[in-house]
Amino acid sequence: MAQANNSFIISGNLVRDPEIRLTTKQTKYTFVSIAVRGMSKDKVDFLTVCFWEKLADNIKQYCHKGDTLTVCGHITTFKKDEKTQLQLVADGFTILASKRPAQPDEEPAGYSTAEIPTTTKAPAQTAPATPNYGDVFSDLSEPFTPFS
Repeated sequence: MAQANNSFIISGNLVRDPEIRLTTKQTKYTFVSIAVRGMSKDKVDFLTVCFWEKLADNIKQYCHKGDTLTVCGHITTFKKDEKTQLQLVADGFTILASKRPAQPDEEPAGYSTAEIPTTTKAPAQTAPATPNYGDVFSDLSEPFTPFS
């Protein structure tokens, strides 16, 4: 989770499909544009968020143009052309709604039937005896009232 004094949480729609890029040191990253409703109903802000490493892989695999996301992260600064600029860096995201229709013959992402292990039926186990708690309150002389 991001630090409380340097964090952001935004919700909006993905503007285009994510594309993975590599740094010179072969570190994966992607920039994602998210359309966020502004303060007035007719205003839309487009925010660019950077995803690194595993988050970049996950957003590439599971998110598509038009999906509604909530992204949390932190803000960093960097110098470019003698100007200090802000960058939103994602720490996590949640898919709220997907525009991609489910295909009836498609398997869930990341799984194939060859990878699912077959299991044998485990022998039935008997549940341990639970004490009868119904009689615990039967010897109370007065009914319990929490605000007395």
